[in-house]
Amino acid sequence: MEVEREPLRVAAAEDMALARDAAERGSYAEAVRILDAHRESMARSAPALSGDATCGALAVELHELSLRVSDEREYQLTGRACFLAGMSSHAQQRGLSVRLACPLSSGLQFGCAGSAMFVTPAMRKMEKLSEMSRAQHALEYGRSKAAAVPLPPRSHLEARLPSAVPHLGVFQRKRLPVPLKRLANATSFSLVRRSVFCPFSEDMNEDEEFDQKHSSQME
Repeated sequence: MEVEREPLRVAAAEDMALARDAAERGSYAEAVRILDAHRESMARSAPALSGDATCGALAVELHELSLRVSDEREYQLTGRACFLAGMSSHAQQRGLSVRLACPLSSGLQFGCAGSAMFVTPAMRKMEKLSEMSRAQHALEYGRSKAAAVPLPPRSHLEARLPSAVPHLGVFQRKRLPVPLKRLANATSFSLVRRSVFCPFSEDMNEDEEFDQKHSSQME
């Protein structure tokens, strides 16, 4: 049965490619004729007559493609994508990992299930492991985000602001330069020194030591 089933699948994939080429040229009626003819010939094969499930699924896929290519609008919306998915699956002998579930204009709904019937147990195992890996990765990512250290609340920052204000005020206090008129009548060396050499100094002890030193030199 396996030997008879594989040529049917290969021939169906070839007719799918011919039908798609006809649809791309705008010959939608010809594409429908190609698919229906292959489905009728496959129904007379030995695997189909014996009730083989994979042949039945392949017949369903051909019927689905025939409906999707019967109309230009339907082909542009869903038919082209379904053709490409089915042809790729049959060409690489694998099952579809993405199910197309676009409703047809007639109200029927398929999912390109024909090629999915050719999936092997090893393929199903690999697909299951891939799904579990994605779920585990998403779980670990969520835990890492939850464990991140949060920023301090706004109320905490506002509570620390008053204690920081006095320190900030030190950098804002400046002494304005002494006016020139006052400097001309100055009798204190400290005033001249503060005005010329260090106009923004606020250290009054240094000024007093400067006055005492110069007074002793003059005496």
